[in-house]
Amino acid sequence: MKIGTLCFLALVPGIVFSQTPTAPTKTGTKSAPPAKTTAAIRATVVAKASQPYRLPPMGIEIPPAIRLRLQQQLRTLEAAARPFARDPLQADATVLLKAVRFALINGEFYTPKDVEKAKELLQLAESRLAELRADKASWTKHTGLVARGFISSIDGSPQPFGLEIPADLDLAKPVPLMVWLHGRGDKNTDMHFIADRLHKAGQFQPGGCIILHPFGRQCLGYQLAGEADVLEAVEAVKRIYKIDDKRIMLGGFSMGGAGAWHIGAHYADHWCALHAGAGFVDVKRFLNLTPDQMPPDYTQTLWGQYDVPCYVRNLFNIPVLAYSGEKDRQKLAADIMAEAYQAEGRKLHHLIGPGMGHKYHPDALKQILVWAQERMQAGQADSPNVVHWQGRTLRYPRMFWLIVSGLQMHWEDSRVDAEWEGNNLKIAVKNVTRFSIERVAQLPHKQAATAITVNGQTPVGAEPAVLEQTAMLRPDGKLDQSFRLELRGGRWQLNPPASGGAAVRKSNDLQGPIDDAFTSAFVVVPPDRASASAVREAFYRRELAYAARRWREVFRGDLPVKRAGQLTPDDLKNKNLILFGEPDTNGKIAALLGQTPIAWQDNEVRLGARSWKGESMVPLAIYPNPQHPGRYIVLNSGPTIRDKSDPNNSLQTPQLPDWAVLDVSAPATDSTPAQILDAGFFNEEWLP
Repeated sequence: MKIGTLCFLALVPGIVFSQTPTAPTKTGTKSAPPAKTTAAIRATVVAKASQPYRLPPMGIEIPPAIRLRLQQQLRTLEAAARPFARDPLQADATVLLKAVRFALINGEFYTPKDVEKAKELLQLAESRLAELRADKASWTKHTGLVARGFISSIDGSPQPFGLEIPADLDLAKPVPLMVWLHGRGDKNTDMHFIADRLHKAGQFQPGGCIILHPFGRQCLGYQLAGEADVLEAVEAVKRIYKIDDKRIMLGGFSMGGAGAWHIGAHYADHWCALHAGAGFVDVKRFLNLTPDQMPPDYTQTLWGQYDVPCYVRNLFNIPVLAYSGEKDRQKLAADIMAEAYQAEGRKLHHLIGPGMGHKYHPDALKQILVWAQERMQAGQADSPNVVHWQGRTLRYPRMFWLIVSGLQMHWEDSRVDAEWEGNNLKIAVKNVTRFSIERVAQLPHKQAATAITVNGQTPVGAEPAVLEQTAMLRPDGKLDQSFRLELRGGRWQLNPPASGGAAVRKSNDLQGPIDDAFTSAFVVVPPDRASASAVREAFYRRELAYAARRWREVFRGDLPVKRAGQLTPDDLKNKNLILFGEPDTNGKIAALLGQTPIAWQDNEVRLGARSWKGESMVPLAIYPNPQHPGRYIVLNSGPTIRDKSDPNNSLQTPQLPDWAVLDVSAPATDSTPAQILDAGFFNEEWLP
């Protein structure tokens, strides 16, 4: 049984496998052939489960002479691009070169015709570089289908995005932006994505707006670096074109629907509206996991980073419209969200296409497009009077004018509901210890808060006269009111003095787990010298090679690697340091480890009261950089999602918490880098 637009399903409990896509219809969705028998499905599952899964799939061999010509042309153009390294437009050319380079390295040619795609991209890159030399970038004024790129702040790689720009759209004034997330395609790597964006319009056409198609690092379910990629693509478009910040809408279908659900819930204040078609919103129910199939407790806890029901109240801040085919297995996503809405006393707006599988019903699509046009026309309110925030991690701290900066305990349900009633600000919180109000709005000065309650309690120091001093009228006529609230000794306090407590604590963008270090700028620092332990040395070499291959093939970038002596002041201050080795082999580990809770010497690893002895013991961990506390250090780990997670996007979530201890004498598997002896989370003060 083949299902729709390439979102992966668990058709047999406990076994997840990919479906081969059918040919696209005119609208870009996939049609379903006749269903197989249960026996045939099981046979297919067993056959696929016995084979290693590779993302992207290995393609065909192209003739050596053609490969050589492509390589020669690529090298020539890469040299021609170097003088433009600081030009803001160079990514529009280098993104094309990277696409062809990765296709050659990874084997991403799937039919003989794909060679023509490579030639087209190289020709387009050559044309754009020639125009850059002539200081005439004509493509910046093109309408219709346009493929462009930006330089990722994570790894410095060029990442592609596609645009659809109506010829009659007045680009001299701010215009709406529709952000549309594509469905899954294992073979839809950079080269194929860009070729599609040059020649194929998307099926979602609300009109009167620019449509942005982010790449999202291809096949990460818009999680981790894929999530960051979407947000960076939006910012890139806002730098290039005049976009109305209040009229940016998010939508997607299948894997794109899953991305719309979770990016919409985590960043609800970015969008004037959200449309999610199909997709998934959790791990356990989507995969129908039974107790014997569940991963370790810490991995289940980490599902709380992306499971959308954990963030449902954020969606109450914006209009949301879900769509499902009546017969689609992925209707489950909207059903789960409808339950989550109902549990909070709300109702989800959910359209169901009668008789449909994994695609849009034409009538429903028309309704959704009208709804999208109306929502983008209406836009966002300047500053809402009511804000809801819900989460389980400080990775997603902001909702409009509310910024949460402290939790009693990570990975527990946490909430803030704030409402202005004239001059009164009423706030209800759960599992939150610190937050700020930063409200800027076109309001009369008399509407500044002069009274606050938090869970019915008036904070210490929140007298009306003091609150009035937190407000000021800006030159642009807007009222700016900002203050902090913190729970100390069981009492809320307004703008309390700095605490003399722990030197570090979990806070915004500094809360773990290990994978969080790979969602912002990082650099990998390999050992300076070989380990005295052959088993540990083999582990470092193996995991460094694996991280480099994995980052290129799945995360679609070149792993940034520098020796310790090559690190610049910018690297040390502004990037997460991914440190491989041990104190005797990596100078940065020797300099920093003593300022963390981890001790490692004489073949013994200690963490708090626990210890692990043996030549093959190696710690993995994330911790605030003691020399630059706004950044991380990571010990001996790349991204923790490994090959076993790739067949199903819902599994591409962090697999290890803040720390782990490995026995590296055991071999790596498709799910672990070695035998995991123990793993866990640091507390809110970054202590074990």
